[in-house]
Amino acid sequence: LSNSEEEIASLSKENKISYIISKSDIGNLTKIKSAIKTRNKDHQVIESEYTLKGHSWSVLSLILLHDGKIASASTDKTIKIWDIIDNKDYTTISTLKAHTESVYSLMQLSNRNLVSCSKDKTIKVWDISDIKNPKELYTLKGHNNVVTSLIELNNMIASGSFDTNIIIWDLKERKDN
Repeated sequence: LSNSEEEIASLSKENKISYIISKSDIGNLTKIKSAIKTRNKDHQVIESEYTLKGHSWSVLSLILLHDGKIASASTDKTIKIWDIIDNKDYTTISTLKAHTESVYSLMQLSNRNLVSCSKDKTIKVWDISDIKNPKELYTLKGHNNVVTSLIELNNMIASGSFDTNIIIWDLKERKDN
């Protein structure tokens, strides 16, 4: 993944498998590539590369989920979940559609829920325990401009925005939509 048109979006090492996820945007064609490197019992490096196609516009965020699947966020207003280990045709497992503008960033909470933030000024929390039928749990509203970044702080989320604010959200009391 040394092509100058590609940008490394995520690095992870889980269960003796190293993942390098890159993203590139060439015109209207968005490609997600994932190079997986692992060692077999003879310590030989095994490499594979995949191109995941499914978004109609730029990919803005990629994360590796706790179970080894990939989640991607796009300017096409969707989040897609991909399984590159068990799903050998490399199509999306799920497409999450609830944001009304570009999805800027993703993160997975320690409880395994997925969190997204968007140009629509909202943060959405998703239950992805049934990966083929994810559901939106609730929406957090409070920013006055694009929400661009997220981090987890115990049972809280911190979000950053173009409105110059960082908001700390307490998730302990949140159970409804």
